[in-house]
Amino acid sequence: MTRLKSIRISHFRGFYEPESIIVAIPNGKAGSGLTVIVGPNNSGKTTVLEAVKKFFTGNPPQFDKEERHIDKDVLIELINSDDKIKTVSTNKSSIGILGNAELYPGKTDFFLISSRRYFETYFSTDQFNHAQNRDTSFTITKSGSDGVFGRRMINIAQEAAVKEKFDAILKMLIPHFNSWNIELSRGQNYIRYVTGNNDEHSSELFGDGVISLFKIAAALVTGEDSEILVVDEPELSLHPQAQKALSKVLREYSKNKQILLTTHSPIFINWKDVENGAEINRLNKVGDKKCTVGTLSAEVKKDLLKYTDDWRKPQLLDTVAKEIFFSEKMVFVEGLEDMSLITRFIEEQGIEINFEIFGYGSGGAANIQTLLQMSEDLGLRAGAIFDGKEKKLIAEAEKVFPKSLIKWISTDDIRDKKEKGINGLFTESGELKPENEAELKEIIKEFNAYFEA
Repeated sequence: MTRLKSIRISHFRGFYEPESIIVAIPNGKAGSGLTVIVGPNNSGKTTVLEAVKKFFTGNPPQFDKEERHIDKDVLIELINSDDKIKTVSTNKSSIGILGNAELYPGKTDFFLISSRRYFETYFSTDQFNHAQNRDTSFTITKSGSDGVFGRRMINIAQEAAVKEKFDAILKMLIPHFNSWNIELSRGQNYIRYVTGNNDEHSSELFGDGVISLFKIAAALVTGEDSEILVVDEPELSLHPQAQKALSKVLREYSKNKQILLTTHSPIFINWKDVENGAEINRLNKVGDKKCTVGTLSAEVKKDLLKYTDDWRKPQLLDTVAKEIFFSEKMVFVEGLEDMSLITRFIEEQGIEINFEIFGYGSGGAANIQTLLQMSEDLGLRAGAIFDGKEKKLIAEAEKVFPKSLIKWISTDDIRDKKEKGINGLFTESGELKPENEAELKEIIKEFNAYFEA
């Protein structure tokens, strides 16, 4: 089966020189078909979706003057697993030119769930099938509403096997879900939704989270495996437990289906998925204007996944650690004690910092280089603080990562370890020694200056 392999964008909105989004290809393992696109606000995630839409909206597609670059033509490419390239481009005008329009993927191969999930809660009896729903998915804007989803639910309600799959997903996503059906009131249809306490709700009173889950579930149960599902910010209006449940469902469906997510939530990044083939693309904004894309190299993936086998250190890759994908400036320290003691000192001193300290520490000095390389792959500015005894690792880090700020404390460890005869920056009970205060303040000052530059 032919699949989408990458999306390449140049001279469109914030994208200048060609940048590629690497797309995961499913291999039968959970999470293998997941492509996760992350990055700070205004880094270009929405631009990627708008780039894809240009292939399927307008005949011919058109580009606003504000979307194009002076004296440069837009070029957007969809590269499939056969290494064939479908293009849309401009030639010094707003009119887009399609190249190799017949190639996969076509309009029937994409289903887009925009961040705007609202649908008209009262609707006619005319059914709306999956193909019709897919075609209209490209036309929903942030200021618009979905006028056909209710009619799509009529179609699902009448297909017993599809409704059974749909209900099974809802029961995984909404713990209090019991049942739903289409009801008629004063000549208008609406969705009647019943919870475990037999409390009834009409679609007019659906919360945003329930609306979102209904729309995602409907797309999952009716699309073919060859169809690429694109979900813009799946976490919207969902509390963390609901996000975890949705992440689990998406992981399962991505065994055989390509699913692209743009997200601000670390819950939708799973290290086991990466091991199985998922791709993480981080978008960065350079100078508040230019978008760049960073992806994890195979070598870094291999090194990172060693962490997943270390049952003694589950914190290394937990939700807090995964926030690195959404950060901009990160400092790595050796362990939990380093992170805790330095963070407490910063807070107690009331020092303003413009960076974050990674997770619960790096799990040892030997892991810092892997994390620095991950940061470099993703386009994230980073630095590190080593214990003074790690002279060899410090020298290696300075050589391999000349753009990163590498610092070290003057003592062998962050705190005293009397039983081992180790002298630290802090006492054994965690109090900073007065003679070391100026040193730690200077290190923090240097990192602030480095990240400010």
